[in-house]
Amino acid sequence: MTSSPGPDRPSREPFLDSILRVAPGVEVLAGANDEAYVLHLGQARRIEGLDAKDLRQLLAQVDGHRSVGEIVQALSERFQEEDVLQVLRALVGRILHAAACQGQPPPLAAELRELPRLFAQEPRRRCRQSHIRRVTVVGGGSAGFLAALALARKLPGLQITVVESKKIPIIGVGEATTPLLPAFLHGTLGLDMGEFHRIVRPTWKLGIQFLWGKPAPHYFNYPFTAGRLGESSAYEGDINSYSLPSLLMNADRSHLLDLAGGDHTFLPTPFAYHVDNHRFVSYLRQEAAKRGIRCLDRQVVDVLLEESDDPDGVRVSALATAEGDRLESDLWVDATGFRSILLGKALGSPFESFADSLFTDAALAANRPHGGHLKPHTTAETFDHGWFWTVPQRDSNHCGYVFSTAHTSPDEAVVEMRRRYPDLEDPRLIRFRCGRRQHLWKGNVVALGNAYGFVEPLESTALHMIIEALVLVIRHFPESAKEGRSRALLNQRLAEHWDQLRGFLALHFKFNHRLDTPFWQDCRRSVELGAAAETLELYRERGLLSDRHHLARFDSLWRDFGRDVVLLGQGIEPPKNHPSRDLRLMDEATWRNLLTRSQALVAAALPQEQALELLDRDPRLLHQLQARAPWLQDAVVGGRENW
Repeated sequence: MTSSPGPDRPSREPFLDSILRVAPGVEVLAGANDEAYVLHLGQARRIEGLDAKDLRQLLAQVDGHRSVGEIVQALSERFQEEDVLQVLRALVGRILHAAACQGQPPPLAAELRELPRLFAQEPRRRCRQSHIRRVTVVGGGSAGFLAALALARKLPGLQITVVESKKIPIIGVGEATTPLLPAFLHGTLGLDMGEFHRIVRPTWKLGIQFLWGKPAPHYFNYPFTAGRLGESSAYEGDINSYSLPSLLMNADRSHLLDLAGGDHTFLPTPFAYHVDNHRFVSYLRQEAAKRGIRCLDRQVVDVLLEESDDPDGVRVSALATAEGDRLESDLWVDATGFRSILLGKALGSPFESFADSLFTDAALAANRPHGGHLKPHTTAETFDHGWFWTVPQRDSNHCGYVFSTAHTSPDEAVVEMRRRYPDLEDPRLIRFRCGRRQHLWKGNVVALGNAYGFVEPLESTALHMIIEALVLVIRHFPESAKEGRSRALLNQRLAEHWDQLRGFLALHFKFNHRLDTPFWQDCRRSVELGAAAETLELYRERGLLSDRHHLARFDSLWRDFGRDVVLLGQGIEPPKNHPSRDLRLMDEATWRNLLTRSQALVAAALPQEQALELLDRDPRLLHQLQARAPWLQDAVVGGRENW
């Protein structure tokens, strides 16, 4: 069996729980004649197909426990779930059968309960024994180390190596994220939330506040929860009161509440992180080392290819390094960023541009002081030739101007930044192109992060899309080298995710009327909506997408409600004459009462800087949150499906 990589484990499958319920009193023992016996109700019966030697080995692994319940409990705590099941399905079935057989057939009532369960289809499984043994991750940024940690956690039989070069810097900006990152870090990877806060020092993100859509001073909030858009719009004149997180964002308060008597608790709602990328990657590197992942400081200078019988033909046979190494692997993970040296340059996967939907292609990143006040959200502010982000970090606000070089030069963009915010530090220029590769997996190369694709950061999707890709790869990890059709479907599925994201972002640019500069005029006139064109047609035809069932397909995070927020927040009203428009609204008196009660809760919420100081002193609340919050569990990652 393969030992579990860490002490924290996902919850047991129903099979194990059922054994614990029905067999706590059954005991097993090894006889002197090398036969294994089950002892039940004072009577010993031989277990067919199991000898005493095998039984003794099993008992030794579980510290001598003999009851089936104790064996199951001990095994499930110490070993990977699939290994436990493999043993127990063979062993416990025989034990229970021997215990039940008292010479008489079981009563029909018992059979009626038992037989349908025995005929039930087994849960879907992931790959157990693959032709892939060695996996080499090329690139040591967030994409590379998240991939290494996830593969080690979910496919523990793999030999994983990360190859990175200290000569190649990572992009060091303040990174805003989505709630998928905390769920992945603390649920899927089992990383301790208290230690993460101590080392990475993140701030919390309840959502994005858009200075966007209608002319100033209009803004709209986009937190990570659904709510009462109709009532907020009808009775308040905007959508910014539609949920508790949105009310917290209005008040610049965190989701940690100060209760009577000095107790504190978190609002039970998803949140995301703002992280400093340097601290984040350093932390992931440390965790990889703790988990036995091999890390090499090497600079790749050549990619060697070979012809093969792989469905994609050519494969990567080895990498040559500047230090004189020849590195070989069964599978390569390309996490080399925009260079995409394996998937893009070596294997030639075509790049599909999103330039007709997303016009920005550069960013200027800089920090500015925040005076000690940490807003609980990312801010996206409309600028003349693009938009300006503010990501609050503990030391300062990490900011950036995302703009179109077809409409302004970097020097002119700096002038605009300083005109708006004179206290900015010197900015750094980052150039990019929006689009994706045609393949996620080609030959023996998987690409993650910027090596596969990039969209401008308006919805904080970089780490989110890395996790989406990892979920697909691990869940459908091949057992055979000939699974070409599965690989093609993987490529197609991730491409659909990215194309949905392209359209979702395009909705933000197509309908922003806050400024009337040439850039925004071009956006309103020329942005291609792609997959979002159908979304807009449905919205204009039927009203709020989240109000009724429909057949449109959306991503797992923003869904139809997210489209409603972006459209309604920018002033795109649903049809006023639709017969169902006002049928589901609560009356105004009930709404006012709800807001009054909510404001009392908001008044008890701590400003983020105070909340983080409290948790720095006492991280127990973080450990409780990690253990109890449903949205932070492993099963949530990947669209609420089991791995």
